[in-house]
Amino acid sequence: MRAVIFEDDTTLNFAPLTLTRPAFELTLGTKSLLQNLVETLGLSDYTLKVRPYLEGITKQRCRREINPSRTEENMLLFINGLLNPTQQVAALIKQDEAFAAFTGDHLVAARLNHKDADKMLQSKTIGENLKTLSSLKRIDLPESLLIRYPWQLIERNPDAIKHQAESFPNGDDSPSLDGCFVLGQRKNLLFEGNAKVEPSVTFDVRGGPIIIGEDAEIRSFTRVEGPVYIGRRAQIRSARVSGGTSIGDQCRVGGEVEATIIDHCSNKAHDGFIGHSYIGEWVNIGAGTSNSDLKNTYGTIRMSLGSARVDTGSIKVGCFVGDYAKTSIGCFIYTGRRIGVSSQIHGYITEDVPSFTIYAKNISGKNFELKLDSASETQRRMMMRRGVEQTEQDKSLLSAIFVATQRERYLIGVLKSDFTL
Repeated sequence: MRAVIFEDDTTLNFAPLTLTRPAFELTLGTKSLLQNLVETLGLSDYTLKVRPYLEGITKQRCRREINPSRTEENMLLFINGLLNPTQQVAALIKQDEAFAAFTGDHLVAARLNHKDADKMLQSKTIGENLKTLSSLKRIDLPESLLIRYPWQLIERNPDAIKHQAESFPNGDDSPSLDGCFVLGQRKNLLFEGNAKVEPSVTFDVRGGPIIIGEDAEIRSFTRVEGPVYIGRRAQIRSARVSGGTSIGDQCRVGGEVEATIIDHCSNKAHDGFIGHSYIGEWVNIGAGTSNSDLKNTYGTIRMSLGSARVDTGSIKVGCFVGDYAKTSIGCFIYTGRRIGVSSQIHGYITEDVPSFTIYAKNISGKNFELKLDSASETQRRMMMRRGVEQTEQDKSLLSAIFVATQRERYLIGVLKSDFTL
């Protein structure tokens, strides 16, 4: 049966990470939420419903039909892109009758007839018309099935790596581990192929598996403690990488990283600590940058999501850094902070930073707006260093986000004048 994987209003909780991509393109374990959904539920025929300004970039990333307005199917399946698929969900979507499954007020999945499906496809927000469908069978599911907050990705990442490792194809072309140390069972150290491992590397798989992608490079004096995923062509530069960490393709990582997701093509090549955090794509973490993931009081950490303050329920929460952001040398980021798309930060970061902001409050007393053409040119240069060509979709997406986030910058008094020290 044909399926539509959709975003709902929960997506706003994940900003700024979801300003540049649909929520289902976020990473959990070794792959995106979308890839995990498709593989776990065995979906082959599916389309995607996203916010209108993300249509172009989503088509570029996913190469699927985006935002259909109607269907030719007699029945159409809708699946929330933030769903954590389980056997219970797999059995649910195979039933023949129409239904709508919820966790609280959030739609998890629905099977609708042709008429009702068209109404849903034409709605601004998936799920808003369900209450008018009185004949629909309602199913209530546990709240744990839906990922609603960004820190939940960090909390669930260790188990996701462990689970996905069970089906990871471990090839026979593992690199020589002469001069290296494997603590625990060697079978839990998995190589995709052609990885390079220098001497004096320690792999500790006692706490979970370590998965290393194709053509990755692990340099001497690195210590990796599973569960950990290291992506294709990533470089680990004499680093300490602790459990619950996922490092994306073509990343450069040094220093200390703990329980953190780093998306593709981002750099943290130097000393400094990043913990219990989510770092977006094409981010550059400057030398000596560190974040706090624990309050001095050992109390639970609260985060600002929109106009609300939400208690995470955890004493370990770091920072959430949007795509293309840059940190200066010696930058220190307080617990639970969010750093916007293309922002450049300096000094101590004690508050959330809007997108396209040069945050220099601690060193000059002022914050400045990063001009759109400068952000776009920086994007082009960084992509070029990875052999990636900037597209018109990349540029137009930055432009749309720049306009959409103007009020955020206005509210904290960001200046439109040139940045000077």
